[in-house]
Amino acid sequence: MKRRSWGGAAFLLATLGGGVAAAGCNLLVGVGDYSIADGGTDGTFGGADAPIGSEDAAADRSASADAAGDGRSDAGDARPDHDAARANDAAVEDTGLDAGTDAGGDAAGPETGVTCGQTLPPPNPDAGTDFQKLVTTCVLAISCDPFLFPITLSDCITRNELQAILPVACLTQITDCSGYYACQGSRYATATECPAGSTTGMCGGTNQELAIDCFTGSVKNCAKTGGTCATVTDANGLRADCVVVPSCTDTSGNLLCTNNQLYSCFQGVGYGSSCDALGATCSTTGSRGTDCYFNSTTTCTTPGTATCSTGTTVTACAEANQRFDFDCSRAGGSCQTDATGNGACVAPGCSTTSSCAEVCTGAVVTACVGGAPYTIDCTQYGFSSCAGGAGNPVYCLP
Repeated sequence: MKRRSWGGAAFLLATLGGGVAAAGCNLLVGVGDYSIADGGTDGTFGGADAPIGSEDAAADRSASADAAGDGRSDAGDARPDHDAARANDAAVEDTGLDAGTDAGGDAAGPETGVTCGQTLPPPNPDAGTDFQKLVTTCVLAISCDPFLFPITLSDCITRNELQAILPVACLTQITDCSGYYACQGSRYATATECPAGSTTGMCGGTNQELAIDCFTGSVKNCAKTGGTCATVTDANGLRADCVVVPSCTDTSGNLLCTNNQLYSCFQGVGYGSSCDALGATCSTTGSRGTDCYFNSTTTCTTPGTATCSTGTTVTACAEANQRFDFDCSRAGGSCQTDATGNGACVAPGCSTTSSCAEVCTGAVVTACVGGAPYTIDCTQYGFSSCAGGAGNPVYCLP
């Protein structure tokens, strides 16, 4: 399986030319919830989640060199460099509960007689409950993306994030990876498109709208994500991606914004995605750099903060001054405030000091739902194995 890159608006230039950062939409700040264990590099409560854009250029360059060396990688090698970069950023999906180094929660939380995580129903995609629909759509959103989806499985479930962010609301109804592709315009390449051992790139589809890049094992629908498909040759061979800026002169390899297009200039052509297609604005904002920043219906003035606006709602202010309201109650949680005043979604029996880590073991992932460890068998959702963990986001693999 090909090495996965940063997600959302991610484009294949993460490996083109051995040095271009992949872009992804900055969904939100990761404030107001638990924090994934990351080896002690992130001690900040309520900070911003790791940028998916230009600030990770160095990490993407290293991943490019690695990918160039081995061509294909096995399932266990998916996204390691990008995951490590995400975990080592100053604040990785900082969501409020202390970053733990084990998968265990508190023995007992503030609610007398309730153990942390005790009230969470076991995963069962056939149960038909609203909570199981939440789990299913989050598993699919995070795992069907051939690039790295820009929120974690834990945050997605705990804070009902897919419903809070209007541009990705179509993901709240998906039942398989075909639904993800229809919504987001990216998917894994099929065995027919990319036979075993193939690393070439090509344009396909009825109107040649598909950028099929076998080096990364991915397909982008340029009609959906913006631009037109084109092929280009780099050190890794023939590649394919979406052209959103026909002519450019920049040689820095950095992410750029032009007419709300997010791109990087390679050999005089800008490859990337349209932020318009994602319901986002392309800008260079704060510490997160150049990226597509999702739009909200409401703005805010204190980026990087989260509060309990109700007993079950975390209101977070993203770095692009966009306000997002996260519903803790769908996962059975409530909003609690930590010692610094930041709001967090917390499961019954847990607290803002509960410890939890995302873990992958074989085909089973452990997510953190409101501070409680929550195991999910990927095979129940149509996948064969998992990857990530050890301070990196977890996801299921085909």
